[in-house]
Amino acid sequence: MEIKKEHIIGMLGLIPIVILFLLLDCKPSSKTNQTVEQKHSMPSIGDSHIATLDDIRFVELQIDAVNIDMDRYIGWFFDKKEMLKKASTRAVNDLELVEDYLLKLRFSDELKKLKKENLRIIDTLITIYDGIELKEQGDIKKDFAGLNDIYSQYSEKLKEVIKKDKSVEKRSNDFDPKNEEIGFAQTQQNGQVYLNPEKGMVLLSEIIDSQIYSPVLFEAFYKWRAQTQELWHGMSNMSNIPNWQYNLKRWQAIQTIRQYLKTNPDDIWAKTQANLLLALPNINRGGSFGNDNLSYWWQLCADVKDEIEKVGHE
Repeated sequence: MEIKKEHIIGMLGLIPIVILFLLLDCKPSSKTNQTVEQKHSMPSIGDSHIATLDDIRFVELQIDAVNIDMDRYIGWFFDKKEMLKKASTRAVNDLELVEDYLLKLRFSDELKKLKKENLRIIDTLITIYDGIELKEQGDIKKDFAGLNDIYSQYSEKLKEVIKKDKSVEKRSNDFDPKNEEIGFAQTQQNGQVYLNPEKGMVLLSEIIDSQIYSPVLFEAFYKWRAQTQELWHGMSNMSNIPNWQYNLKRWQAIQTIRQYLKTNPDDIWAKTQANLLLALPNINRGGSFGNDNLSYWWQLCADVKDEIEKVGHE
């Protein structure tokens, strides 16, 4: 596949991140919870917007983000009633935001069923979280058990729809994503070295925010999220995990790809990137040593070391 001119734009922004990881020696150094909590919002919906499976999956990620945030309070701060009450109020407000967003979307017949199921899940969660500080833990567990039954049925329906989705095309056996990404080792020599991690973060964010298609959009988002969590929020199960804001950035990248595909419908890697972005789970809690970002972080470290070793052998 020919690499188009637009692919190169933003490419150089990823180069410094290799040096960045090396300089940090892959040692977590978070400035935990130094960001101010932002008031949540959902993307605007244009009059011409026709909702697709992407919208359903994005909504699901935001619902999951609310649940992950509440896990912190239910699991570790349940006895802090005022804190729990404040968190539950925020959760209900966020779920109502998602519900309002979902109600405005226009879907085809098959997706209307998933929309209806999602609305049911949202309403059930609102009922669970509203006044949760006054409930017993045993009752809350029963409520969630009932929700899990609803969600398992929804999940099976979603899997079937994803299987039928035409936006995911089969790749040929010789298709190599690395050719599309143009590996770090090849481009590193043309880049600048930044000693400040925040500068590397700005470069990654610029690739996503430019709204110009790049074959490294997924990788930029993956690294930006892992770095943001590590630097500013932390790796513990009790750390703040702003999945909601991460998902808005993710959705922005997906919209850039979808816009690009309108004029480049045969670009397989672009379609793959969009689906990789949608399939990447939120950062979750409950690990033995901390939240999920630990695994994302160390995987990035391993990838960087591999790239450095390649450079050393060339």
